[in-house]
Amino acid sequence: GGISGMSFEIAKFIAIIAVILFVVSLLVGGLRGRGGPRI
Repeated sequence: GGISGMSFEIAKFIAIIAVILFVVSLLVGGLRGRGGPRI
């Protein structure tokens, strides 16, 4: 608990957002650049 627990939660939250943004950028870049793989 306390500040260390809160900072851990914030870090985990930021990490999740970073992963989501990374995946979205990959998908968008793939769709625009190479026409996108047909899934």
